[in-house]
Amino acid sequence: MKILFTALALVFASSLVAQGKLYKVTDEYGNVSYQDTRPSNTDSYEESALDPVPVDEGSKRRVDLLLAEQNFPLILFSVKKCDACDFVRWFLQNRDVPFEELDVEMDVKNQFKLHEATGEYRVPVLLVGDQVQSGFDSQTLTRALVDAGYIYPDEPEAITVEENTPLDSN
Repeated sequence: MKILFTALALVFASSLVAQGKLYKVTDEYGNVSYQDTRPSNTDSYEESALDPVPVDEGSKRRVDLLLAEQNFPLILFSVKKCDACDFVRWFLQNRDVPFEELDVEMDVKNQFKLHEATGEYRVPVLLVGDQVQSGFDSQTLTRALVDAGYIYPDEPEAITVEENTPLDSN
């Protein structure tokens, strides 16, 4: 909850910075409030310009990841001996994308969750919120992660399996 409040405060603050003005309003009862629109003529107010506050890219990225995690949680359904599952896992880890992994090989509850989400018992499946991504296709996964806000569209293209194999040789 504290993280959500912090994220929303940053988004609110950035919108105020973009506006450039903040009004301190005192009503007839002495109550003070702050707003980004000019108050009515009946209220007394003070106008102040906001200096732009630089937001470093790392902070923006963390806020975007928090919002993506909250709005579109990632769940990877997999089994241990599955090359395609390994590729999806590597794809997410390589991009520092947080996800929950559920092994469906021997866990009946996880098998039920997989079937409930997809109607099938095939892996790998990545749930991006309620959206189902089956198998491994780097372009489809990239598009889903961009749409959910986990990665930015201007980040380097996805590394394909042909270019770089993520599996350990042991």
